[in-house]
Amino acid sequence: MRLSSKQVTVDLNEKERAALTHVQDKLFPSLNGSGAVAASAWALEEMGFKPVKADPEFFMVEAQKDKVIGVRWREAIRAIFKSRGIPLSAKPDHESVNAIISVRPGMSGSATLVRARFTATIWDTAGDSKTTTVTDREIYDKFFLHMGESLSGAKHRPPVPENG
Repeated sequence: MRLSSKQVTVDLNEKERAALTHVQDKLFPSLNGSGAVAASAWALEEMGFKPVKADPEFFMVEAQKDKVIGVRWREAIRAIFKSRGIPLSAKPDHESVNAIISVRPGMSGSATLVRARFTATIWDTAGDSKTTTVTDREIYDKFFLHMGESLSGAKHRPPVPENG
């Protein structure tokens, strides 16, 4: 009988680290640090992350997005089987994607660097979890696209401080 769940964090291999390096950074000329933080927070909100916590003093943004990936009716059936001592294999149940955005403001007119990092944790019906760093280009491209929309005014957004 198992008394506790296990949590596993998977490290990136060399190939995944290289892929991440190519997708997680973007330079923004003529953008200050607080403007990058505000645009990053808005982009994450547009992507469905809640809550979004922005720290303009340390140029960081953190956010989380949760979603159910299992079928809820399965929960009741699993409970019945479990109460009768019938073992079932664990199935993915829900996922949390966390975002950490760091901003390095440019000095003396140089571009501001925005670095995004997304991690995904998937919990199964046994309570076990597996956390991995997302290396898929799609989520990073979507984040930077929304950030660009915020900066260009293409969509309604809260005001972003001007560089100055």
